[in-house]
Amino acid sequence: MKAEPVLWFNNLDPTAQYFGDEPSFIEVGHYPEVMAVLEAIPVLYDELQGYLQHFEMDPYFNTTLVNRDADWKTIGLKVWGISLFHKMRHFPKTRKLLKNQGRILTFSFNKLEPQSRIRPHCGDCNGTIRIHIGLEIPSGLPECGFRVKDVSRSWEVGSAFGFIDAFEHEAWNMTDLPRYVILMDIIRPEFKKMETYVCFRVLMSLLLQKVVSVFPFLLKSPNWVKQLVFYLMALPQKISHLFRFR
Repeated sequence: MKAEPVLWFNNLDPTAQYFGDEPSFIEVGHYPEVMAVLEAIPVLYDELQGYLQHFEMDPYFNTTLVNRDADWKTIGLKVWGISLFHKMRHFPKTRKLLKNQGRILTFSFNKLEPQSRIRPHCGDCNGTIRIHIGLEIPSGLPECGFRVKDVSRSWEVGSAFGFIDAFEHEAWNMTDLPRYVILMDIIRPEFKKMETYVCFRVLMSLLLQKVVSVFPFLLKSPNWVKQLVFYLMALPQKISHLFRFR
């Protein structure tokens, strides 16, 4: 009998690896959220193009994963359950879709510049299925592709694939044109009842990554120090929870 998966979080350990038995890539075309995004690709792509005529995308905040700070760029509209309305106002039709598809936890447009690579890394947790949907794909393997564990594949325009972000993965674009994809997360069915907790823990991890960028010595601290920082950051929410009326 197959064992039930256990939640795993990275907790900022640069040597941490996830060794689950999930496949490298997951078929996601049957998920309603994915189907809705795939059907709306022409509209979403038009809004992205309109935005790029007036604004630049933001470099991904963790610049240690790339050789040049601006190699990997994003426009985040939703981050672990939190809608980023200051960005969404430029994407009214995409915002409406996300409102109607509330189970989408994160949603962003991602750009990988020509002749660039995202280094191998493990994500923050195994509680979600991360999904990539191709928008502009300049080439297939071996010039442009994505690896999860020991399996590599290329993106395809208008097509989606999923994977467990906790596994080691990397991306590369060795062409002379940029690569654009949609990135989104949905909760794994096994962890549906823990969706709020997963989002909160990952948000705390992202915040801690910001703290580490200012105080890098924390990265080499014992796990109990990191757990203490997690607890202190979560304390305001725990206190406010005590005073909620039920």
